[in-house]
Amino acid sequence: MARFVLRYSGAAAPEEHAEIASAAPNVKILDRTPKMMLVEGEEDAARNLASKLSGWTIHPEVQYQIPDTRKHIG
Repeated sequence: MARFVLRYSGAAAPEEHAEIASAAPNVKILDRTPKMMLVEGEEDAARNLASKLSGWTIHPEVQYQIPDTRKHIG
C-alpha cells in the first residue's frame, strides 16, 4: 500500500469531507489537519476518493533521506 497527501485548496475543508474520507473503502486516514489528509491505500482507491471531494488535490507521499552532516576523517 502507498501513502498519499490530499491537500484542500480553500480556507478549511468542510467536516463532511472527513466523514466521506473515513468511510471510503480501501483507504485509511493516517493523519488529518483542516487542509490536509495523509491517507494509505491503493492508488486507484485514493484517487477515486480525491475525485469525490471537490477542492482536493492528491500527491504521492515523498520521503527524503536526511544527509549525514558528521565530519569524517580519512
